Amino acid sequence: MPIRRIYADVSELIDGAETLVLDADAAAGATSITVKSIVGAAINNILLFREPGNESAEIIATHASTAPSGNTITLVSAGLVESHPAGTVIHIILANQ
Repeated sequence: MPIRRIYADVSELIDGAETLVLDADAAAGATSITVKSIVGAAINNILLFREPGNESAEIIATHASTAPSGNTITLVSAGLVESHPAGTVIHIILANQ
């Protein structure tokens, strides 16, 4: 499936949003991530990896029934499209519609 890039100003969606930070590299295809702290993370969150406008930015949802635990967050089964290095900032988007 080809990747289709969508260009839109989503900056207002992350103004004041909680952020997470990857504690370990996350490979393309990964369905779980390790973060420094799961404070603010929950089921059905919408996550923005990297900053808006970054060529490798992507939006993905957390799993609908597996709550974050320890320092691990489970993502939807499709997994990540891009690889993201440790230290990547992840924004918890405030709205999904």
